[in-house]
Amino acid sequence: MLQVIHPTMENWDQDLILAKRPDGNYYGTLSKGIEGRRYLHLMDQANSWRMMTEVSTPWPANIVFAPNQ
Repeated sequence: MLQVIHPTMENWDQDLILAKRPDGNYYGTLSKGIEGRRYLHLMDQANSWRMMTEVSTPWPANIVFAPNQ
């Protein structure tokens, strides 16, 4: 799951269930438009791990998550 979190407005948050493409990348569809900064939390369905990043619009074509070292 990918959580798209607004820094101050909880009602603008969105949760996406991601699907895997044949090329190994994942995709999802937002239910509403986004402008400005967002925190992205990527996690498994059991919520046993999480990776986080921050993006601002315009969003890059690809968003890469890397585990904290």
